[in-house]
Amino acid sequence: MIDPSDAGTFRAVIVEPTMQSPLAVTLVRRNGDVSPDEGGTTIWSHTFDTAEEAEHCCQWMRSQPERWAYWGRLASVLGPVYVTAIVSKGVAEEAIRRRKEEAAAREAAEQDARLSLVIESYLVERRGRFGVNLKRANEREAFWDILFRERWERERFRDWWNCQRDRFQEFADYLEDHSAIELERVVLQEMMETERQVKKAGLSAGGRRPLRFWRGEL
Repeated sequence: MIDPSDAGTFRAVIVEPTMQSPLAVTLVRRNGDVSPDEGGTTIWSHTFDTAEEAEHCCQWMRSQPERWAYWGRLASVLGPVYVTAIVSKGVAEEAIRRRKEEAAAREAAEQDARLSLVIESYLVERRGRFGVNLKRANEREAFWDILFRERWERERFRDWWNCQRDRFQEFADYLEDHSAIELERVVLQEMMETERQVKKAGLSAGGRRPLRFWRGEL
């Protein structure tokens, strides 16, 4: 019999299995400071089909020693079935909470791993339209792209886009809270503002691609 630290008269203990019975979790009444080896009066017990189920139940009961006395009185006055209902509900809720925490931890780890990948941009031609995308290393699918009706429109955009490589992670972060179309609007507005400033500075190449010879300087 394995006993947790003292927490009053009622103690949740885990009973070692025998060849004839599955693992059981019991609530035991002991008087005073008697040794666990001296035994006590079992006032509630529940058996499980697997050691894992019993261990989860025992861990949950041991985490709430302040409730042992209440469970003990409840079992003594109303019967053990009421304690079984409480414990079953508590263990089920704990299992749900644990699964949610584990899922959240996995998702966070996957997110961190995804964000740590290098982001690159590649040319896209789809259904007669021309564009560029953003794609993380080792991922097959791009997570964002922008398409234009004419090839020269894409090349005009690329004159600005090629100078934004150090901002690809910034764009990816933006997509965490915004839509793809919102990012499209942002980069197009920045491109046109850059064209305006380059023209004002007298550095424009003119024509359809004013940033053709631009290297990021203003």
